[in-house]
Amino acid sequence: GIAVRIHTGEEQAQDFLMTNAAASHARDARQFMVAAKATASKSRLGMILKLVRGLGPSETVRMLLVIARSARKVDSLVTEQYSSRAAFTIGPYAVKLRLQPVQSPQRASGGLDGAIGDDFLREDLVARLKHSDVVWDLQIQRYRDEHRTPIEDGTVQWEENVSPAETVGQLVI
Repeated sequence: GIAVRIHTGEEQAQDFLMTNAAASHARDARQFMVAAKATASKSRLGMILKLVRGLGPSETVRMLLVIARSARKVDSLVTEQYSSRAAFTIGPYAVKLRLQPVQSPQRASGGLDGAIGDDFLREDLVARLKHSDVVWDLQIQRYRDEHRTPIEDGTVQWEENVSPAETVGQLVI
C-alpha cells in the first residue's frame, strides 16, 4: 500500500490511503472490521469461524476467494499501480483515485534483481531512488451511478470502460 498526503493550503492537507489491490475484500467498514478481528486469530480455523460468525457462510467464501485471487508476488513498489478501494469526496465530487506508474527507463531497471529477504521491497525502493525520482500519474474516476461506480461498496473495481481515467497530476518521490 501507499499513503499520500497532499497539502491543499498552508495549514490544510488531505491524506489518501491506497493499495495495490484493485478492490477490497470487504464491502464496507463493518465487513472490514470483522475481517481485521478475525485475522488476529491464532489459527486459520479460528479466523474462518470468526468470519462465518460475523459475515455468514456465503460472504466468508466470497471474501476468502477475493483474497486468494489477489495474492501475488510483488517485485517492486515502484512498478505497482495503487487504487483507493472506496470513493473520496473532493469538493462536490465523489471520486476513486489511482496512482498509475509513469513508464520510464528507471522503472524497468535500477532496482535489485531477484531480491530476497524481509526488507527487499525497501531495499529495491532505495536503490531505484538513488538513480532518479519515482513518478506516478494521479488519476480520478468520477462517480457515475450507484450500479457502475458505487460509493459505499469497496469490492467494485475501477471500471476502465465506464469512466475514462482523468489524470489530474503526478506524485513524485
